[in-house]
Amino acid sequence: MPWRTSEFLATWIWALPPSVALAEAAARALEALDGFAVAREATVCTASDGEDAFAAELESAGAATLLAFLERTADVELVELGLALECAAPAGEPLRIDDGASLALDVELDEHGRPSEDRLARQLRFALHVDLYSPESRGAAPDRALAALNGPRLRAFLERLEAALPLRFLELEARGYSGAHRYGFG
Repeated sequence: MPWRTSEFLATWIWALPPSVALAEAAARALEALDGFAVAREATVCTASDGEDAFAAELESAGAATLLAFLERTADVELVELGLALECAAPAGEPLRIDDGASLALDVELDEHGRPSEDRLARQLRFALHVDLYSPESRGAAPDRALAALNGPRLRAFLERLEAALPLRFLELEARGYSGAHRYGFG
């Protein structure tokens, strides 16, 4: 494996305005994944039921059950999606990387258990767990051909995500990757 793997190697964070319903935000984020990743599983944490409020295998069951749960549940604190990345290998064949990334919607609740109206109370986080999109690596020797081949996929996804939702970019956490920026690496 010519890339480094670890949770949260690079994390993009946006603010999501309170005017966007959580189910709608999740649906649009799932649509933006097309051609970049597949949502494998989802977990939801609520104030009333904790971490075990919802869990589903999305790849086989589809996202409808998740979206229905989000529509009928008012005290959601966290939605996490485990992603399998859809990449291309240097010879052109498909390369799938299970658990290569995650997407999360964080919601801060007020004292009544409702979503806060604060402009930073809802955030969308996208975290890469592999650095194959970067021409530099903190672990293995970087595979620049693999990064060049897949970097445009990452950029297109990040741009689709921002176009699909009224997000406000907050920050990128990517310690050790000097070429990391709002839309990818390099």
